[in-house]
Amino acid sequence: MRLKGDPVQMDSPSGSTDEATWVAETIARFCGLAQNSLGMADGEPVFATPLVGFAAGDDPVFEEFKRHVGAFHLTPGEAFALERFTVTRYREGEPPRDDEVDDRPS
Repeated sequence: MRLKGDPVQMDSPSGSTDEATWVAETIARFCGLAQNSLGMADGEPVFATPLVGFAAGDDPVFEEFKRHVGAFHLTPGEAFALERFTVTRYREGEPPRDDEVDDRPS
């Protein structure tokens, strides 16, 4: 069973061990996959290759986003705290909730 948010293993095309390079290359590689398609005859992709950048999780800009987007928007710190809680529940043997199960084919 794969859970929502489980990473999909993809090797870096350049073989780089630099984490930032790996992330950027993995995203770019995904955008070039056949699954990134609207299913139309012209093969139009769902996502164009994005510009990838990095910021510190405690950068004040994320609080600014939250003020503009809404209280439901999670800052990186809030998102990672939620993820740690979810992973801890699984490690303690609590089964995943239905909304946490990704039942798409791997």
